[in-house]
Parts: sequence; C-alpha cells; structure tokens
Amino acid sequence: MDAGMEEEQTSTQQTTSQPPPIFVAGVQNIQPLKELLVTIAREEFELKVLQDNQVKIQHKSTDKYTTITKALAEKRTEFHSYQPKADQSFRTVLRGLHYSTDIQDIKSETESLGHSNEYLHQAKQDKYTTPIIFRRCQTECKQ
Repeated sequence: MDAGMEEEQTSTQQTTSQPPPIFVAGVQNIQPLKELLVTIAREEFELKVLQDNQVKIQHKSTDKYTTITKALAEKRTEFHSYQPKADQSFRTVLRGLHYSTDIQDIKSETESLGHSNEYLHQAKQDKYTTPIIFRRCQTECKQ
C-alpha cells in the first residue's frame, strides 16, 4: 500500500514544473539582495553568481516567483525572467476543414468540447485561404 502512495506522489511531483530562474543584472553588493530574498522567500531559494555582476535566483516554490518579481520591480531592480510554463499559451493547428467553414462555427464547436480559445486564425497563402486554422489557447489544448 505504501508503494502505491509513493508512486502517486512521484508522478505528482514530476508533473509540477519548477519555476523559471530570475536573472538580476548589475549587482555590485549582493548583501541587500540576499536580505530581501530571505525576508520574502526565507530559505527557499538558491543564488548563483554569474559573470558581469549578474546573479541567478532559483527559487524552489512557484508561489514565491511572483512575490520575488514584484518585490524586485518595486525596488526598480534590473532583472529578467521567463514566463512560467503554467502561464504559457499553447498553439494548435486544425487541418482538413473546408476553407469556407465559418470561424465562429469552429470556435463554438471547440468551446463545446471544453477547449478555451484565445484566437482562431485561418491561414492564407498568396491571398487565398487554406484549409489550415491556427488556434491559441491559454490552458493546455486537448487532443
């Protein structure tokens, strides 16, 4: 019984993605940055010093990612990061539909199947419509 619970926990841990790192530029003195991170994220982060006075912050919790980025923005600290995978949108291609099919019909049909649509766009080649439709959705697109 314990083995089954362990397998379930490991599969849950594998599906959760690690938050993206934050790169802080122009760090002359690391102490104020470290103190800020300790107050915000406690001990749930790692610092790595890179070249050209750059510091990489890798946090262990996705909850702390937004808190850290907001605090750095409030302090007007120069930093950059990547968009977390949970916030990324997905792009799919719908093929094999006749080019005269109404986009609103496609949109309502995909939404009735439980898909979210940010936009639908019919591909064109040399001013002619093609049977290819690009779709972007915020949540992971189902097959």
